[in-house]
Amino acid sequence: MDINIKNIINEELGMLHEIEYQDTDIIDSSRLSLDDEYNKINKQLFGGQLPKVSMRWSNRKGNLGHVKALVNRMTRDYKIRYLAISSFHAMPYRVFKDTLAHEMIHIKQLSHGMQNYDPSSPHGWSFQSEANRINSMGLGYKITISSEEKMGISDKAKENARALVAVILNIDGRNTLSVTTPNVFASDADYLFNTFEHIIQRGKYRKIEIMAVESRNPELLKYKIQRTYKKGIAHAPISDELLNDLLGSKLIKRVILERDKPRYMSETDNVGDWEEITIV
Repeated sequence: MDINIKNIINEELGMLHEIEYQDTDIIDSSRLSLDDEYNKINKQLFGGQLPKVSMRWSNRKGNLGHVKALVNRMTRDYKIRYLAISSFHAMPYRVFKDTLAHEMIHIKQLSHGMQNYDPSSPHGWSFQSEANRINSMGLGYKITISSEEKMGISDKAKENARALVAVILNIDGRNTLSVTTPNVFASDADYLFNTFEHIIQRGKYRKIEIMAVESRNPELLKYKIQRTYKKGIAHAPISDELLNDLLGSKLIKRVILERDKPRYMSETDNVGDWEEITIV
């Protein structure tokens, strides 16, 4: 029996595009056509008047969506490069639609030269008037300037999670977290330790305990990944759940800095009265 491979592929692609999501369903970026969704919303909300644009998924964790465009310095004309939606978040279909519609308002601003559009303030009057128009249509849209939806990490982002170094900082009893790559930690660890030691010596804090562990926990992806510590040290609060998980990860370095005491450094979990020694 002859098998038409092309027909099979087309059937599979058709199945991808025919998935009907409910508003609460978490979208799967590998099984959702951005072009189809754009065309659907273009007809539904904009009368099909928006231009066809290049669509892509991004791995951004700070923005659910964004539009990239070029601006002519002389004429101030705009050339739209693409519209992107983040695949990092475990995004409900309802939030996806609101996000895509939000970015499509920007497409309208850039392509139609909307009255009162100020490029230095993309969420000004022209954006708000369009958002209000769409929100009042009774179609379930809730377009805002920024989303307050609390979302987890998508399965795709979890699968792509790489080994990172979690630097747990206990500063006078308060835990915070800084995240970097193994290469950056290897090159900047001494700078990091020396910086905090100088802070101790200046009297700002009494005790800082630093524990660096290697982990693939996808929750680390939510934090800023430091590309160097020599231009600043970013650290943010850490949940008890994440802290407990990281404490069971592979230890790289443990350092205790305390005022009027020598620096303690170890690559084991032993602290306090016991110190690891090597006998040869």
